[in-house]
Amino acid sequence: MSLGGVKATVHDGENITPEYVKTLTEPTANFLCKLSDNWAQFRFRGFKIRDMVSNITLVEVPDDEIENDDLIEDEDPTKRLIKYHLGPDFLYLRTVGLTMNFSIGP
Repeated sequence: MSLGGVKATVHDGENITPEYVKTLTEPTANFLCKLSDNWAQFRFRGFKIRDMVSNITLVEVPDDEIENDDLIEDEDPTKRLIKYHLGPDFLYLRTVGLTMNFSIGP
C-alpha cells in the first residue's frame, strides 16, 4: 500500500503511516517496518557520539564495521539494534553530538 509516496505496512492491525507514527507516545515493542519495506535501499553507514565541549569522541563506528547486507527478515530482530554502555559520567556531559551517516541505493 502506498500513501502519498510513503509505503505503509500493517503492524498489529494498524496501518503504518506518518500520521500514525506521530501519535506514538512511547517506544514500540517491535519494529514497525519489515526489512523488505526498505524500497529506497537506505543503508546505515556508521555513527559517532562525542562530547561537544571537549570534542572528545566517545564512540565511533565506521562504515566498514556495519553489516547491512547480512540482515535477513526472519532473523533475531536484536541484530537491528545498536547498544552501548557509556557509563554514569555520560549523564554529566552538557552537550553531546551525534553524527549518523546513511546512503540511499546500492
